[in-house]
Amino acid sequence: MRKINQKARAPSPGTRVFAPEFAAKDCRRVFTSRNSGDKSESNNEQEDINLLLPFGSVWSLIPTKGDAPAQCSGQSINYVSSKRSIYCAYGQNLNESFSSQFWQFSLDTKEWKRLSVKGVTPRAGCGSTYFDNKIWFFGGLSKPNQAVQDLHYIDLDTLEMVQPETKGPTPPPCANPLMTYYNKFIVIWASTGAPMPSSLYKYNTETSEWTKIDTEYIFRSGACGTLINTTYYIFGLSVPRTVLALDLKDFTMKVIPTTGVEPPISLENLSTVAMGSTFFAFETIGSGSKTRLFVFDCERANWLCYSVILSEDAKETDAPRIVFYIEDERKLIAVWESSDIDSQPLTELSVGQPMAQVNQHLDFLTMLGKGSQVDAKAK
Repeated sequence: MRKINQKARAPSPGTRVFAPEFAAKDCRRVFTSRNSGDKSESNNEQEDINLLLPFGSVWSLIPTKGDAPAQCSGQSINYVSSKRSIYCAYGQNLNESFSSQFWQFSLDTKEWKRLSVKGVTPRAGCGSTYFDNKIWFFGGLSKPNQAVQDLHYIDLDTLEMVQPETKGPTPPPCANPLMTYYNKFIVIWASTGAPMPSSLYKYNTETSEWTKIDTEYIFRSGACGTLINTTYYIFGLSVPRTVLALDLKDFTMKVIPTTGVEPPISLENLSTVAMGSTFFAFETIGSGSKTRLFVFDCERANWLCYSVILSEDAKETDAPRIVFYIEDERKLIAVWESSDIDSQPLTELSVGQPMAQVNQHLDFLTMLGKGSQVDAKAK
């Protein structure tokens, strides 16, 4: 997989994807490169994956119609459940030029359609979130190594770009900010690209006012986030064995020590999606015919790990990149993001029956925990 900007040392563009109208639950974080030339490392990883419990479902390729968007890295990709559509925006192509294109993929017709959006400028690596029939964007790169700090949204009814007049301190220029919506606030955690306290901000969509939130926590390289109820869980691969929990009722943050088999401690690509009281973290690089799926149980602060098979037709895509949960169909849809191929494949994974297996696994761990407590009291 190819880095978006080989020369620059600033953060590479990534994407943020958030879905439901009231609370944005889905997020994919960081698009980095990895040396695929080490076959011994790849073989060792495949052997490790073969020892894992199977998830019980297979990633399969989705046939699509129409012209697809050209592959880009650093896209902003959002799923809007009310329109049953995936929206792809911005990005940087193989020639390192920035894009202002917008595309829509309908889950009903399985067809791509290019949208004529007015007033946008080319960029990549924006934070994005969906609210009020609008896709909101912040930050990104407009040129190599040149981050921006403007807030704008695309009205999905008129396809016009609007830059609202805002008050208060604005987040700094940044690429790859974490971004989510809850209640009336858009929350942005802007990467500083340096070992210093991060920039955490909230934007009131009713008053158009920014407020800086004081926090002692450092932005985590390769961080991804997902919203469950009123808590935004942040997992950063540069800081192992912990998950950050941001309470969106009072905007306080705490560290949660974790146990179990967590994702590898490196700047891997991850795609996260919330399901009930758990969130799934998908290894989006994969190895051979299988890839790993990590499940974080928020109630027990424990990681589980499963292997997921790639079907024969999906092996060309290697692994899922950006994942959304389609609740009414009990399946996951994944978009593959890259800048070194011509097509933009989509894959799907059924989760209805496999989730029963995951819940049984969690119930078993609960019983073991209660048994340990009884033994401790008896002593």
